[in-house]
Amino acid sequence: MTELEIKKFAFQEFFCPEYEQWDLETKIKHLERRAQLFVQRRIKQQRLEEIQRCILRSLQQELHVALQREQEQNHKLKQLSEELAQANEHLERKVLERTKELETKNVTLKTQLEQLREADITLDLLLQKNDHDRRKLIQHLAAQWRDEVLDDLRAVREQSKHRPTRMRIDQVLAKVQAAFPHLENQDHAWCTCLSVREATVARLLAQGKSCRQVAAELDIAARSVNSHCYSIRKKLNVPGHIRLKDYLRKARSTPVRSVLGPSQSTADENAGAMG
Repeated sequence: MTELEIKKFAFQEFFCPEYEQWDLETKIKHLERRAQLFVQRRIKQQRLEEIQRCILRSLQQELHVALQREQEQNHKLKQLSEELAQANEHLERKVLERTKELETKNVTLKTQLEQLREADITLDLLLQKNDHDRRKLIQHLAAQWRDEVLDDLRAVREQSKHRPTRMRIDQVLAKVQAAFPHLENQDHAWCTCLSVREATVARLLAQGKSCRQVAAELDIAARSVNSHCYSIRKKLNVPGHIRLKDYLRKARSTPVRSVLGPSQSTADENAGAMG
């Protein structure tokens, strides 16, 4: 009798009307089969229960491990959050301190800038006053030179027939002109209407130097020299059709001829040659 037949028979045993008619041996075999079937079912049930318990224990262990990992991760996240909050607080404090420092420095710089502006205005006023005083002083020196020295030297030189005396007077005039280049030209008032830089540029141009040479000697840009030339031309009222260099050279040479006389220097040279 197969297992399927046993299961079928066990299912139909309560519905079998012939059970009472079986003999004892058949009933015993039937009951043995029923007992064996129940034992097999119990064994299978125990195996299933054992398998379920193993699966549950494994799942429980895995769940416990996952829970521990989750707790560790939560703990790490909490620590990171606390560290981040501390770092953020520290950064905000640093930013606030730096902002205050920058604001203080900004106020200090503004104050220093205002002081520098005031100092610049003061220096500008002082420079203007100094330039005005310098012009007045040069005018005074020019007047003294013309009134107290130049006329007397001219008269002495014209009256003297002694060549060494005239040469000595020429040396005195040359020394004065070398010491005071602004006094070279009393007819053209460079010293009274030009600034120091403009007078220097005018003197170098009068010596025959070009704008590039003047810029190289004064260590300034050629554009600055051109700007000074424009200012000089405007202040001296030099006509546009006349070259500034020629005008300055002619103006520079005029007082020398007036000091030495129209042809006295040439006459002296001829006299020296004849002697």
